[in-house]
Amino acid sequence: MQIPRKSHTTLVGSNGATYRKLRNEFNVVVDHKGEPEPKASKKTGALNGSAARIDTTDSGEEFALEIIENQGSNEDGNITWVLKGDQKNIERAQKYIKNLLKDAVSYLNKAIMYQGMMTLTSF
Repeated sequence: MQIPRKSHTTLVGSNGATYRKLRNEFNVVVDHKGEPEPKASKKTGALNGSAARIDTTDSGEEFALEIIENQGSNEDGNITWVLKGDQKNIERAQKYIKNLLKDAVSYLNKAIMYQGMMTLTSF
């Protein structure tokens, strides 16, 4: 399967959750044929100074608003996902991955749109 590099990190999930689910529930292992996995985007700094602590008792009106880049990579192109296992399990895993990818792309697009709205409305 070819997976967009921009969606790879989101698709893999926290600490490889998707890899574990594919292995544990579908008996399928993912191999990238030696291709390096994309790195997640870095987050930007706080908009109005340093980030505020949430455990302080200070009742001041100031707060920190932070824009975080989407969880995807900034890399273009695709990364190969070779699925290894029984054919029936691979077919089930492919369907699962395609649904995850559809959701990830939708999530990333909404995050970008939301960030744009925040930028437009934050005067």
